[in-house]
Amino acid sequence: MARRILPVLVLGAIVASWMLAQPLIAEPENQIPPGPARIRECGITITEPGAYVLQRNLSSPSPQTCITIASRYVTIDLAGFSIIGSGDRTIPTYRGIHVEPGLGFEGITVRNGSIQAFHDGVSLEGAAGSNVENMRVVFNQNVGISLHTGIAKNNTLWANGVGVRCVAALVVENAFRFGNGLQVQDVFNNCVLVNNAL
Repeated sequence: MARRILPVLVLGAIVASWMLAQPLIAEPENQIPPGPARIRECGITITEPGAYVLQRNLSSPSPQTCITIASRYVTIDLAGFSIIGSGDRTIPTYRGIHVEPGLGFEGITVRNGSIQAFHDGVSLEGAAGSNVENMRVVFNQNVGISLHTGIAKNNTLWANGVGVRCVAALVVENAFRFGNGLQVQDVFNNCVLVNNAL
């Protein structure tokens, strides 16, 4: 019996010593773990499709747009954080999140946070088939949310020049509070309004 156990113990000792001699492979400190790309500051331009998430509250001085989207199929999750303007709201290029019109972008989603104190809050008129969900959009001089085609759903809009400006969008279950000069601006009479609290 002892003769059978001895080779197993010797083999185990050899394997154990070999494993201890192997270098440990560690991930580099600057390696980005899988998941959404992290947004930590304003003044960025997103040029690749994918998911992005805010890591903290952001502040943007005028006339800098906080986040410019120059790609199709981008999702920005504010993760409960805020993007706050800290400059002159009368400057037309001063926006929280913006897609430049006429470049053929589509499929943008912005959700789960707050945008306030810009000229335009969430400006997605340049991206067809886009969504704005679960946002609090307040104190924007011109427009709170602008959409080409898509859905604005479960948003709170308060004290914007225009609450929602839509070209051909579905505006569903949003809460429009006081101070919006115009609750919904339907540019071509193509917007559908459903269960909004005005």
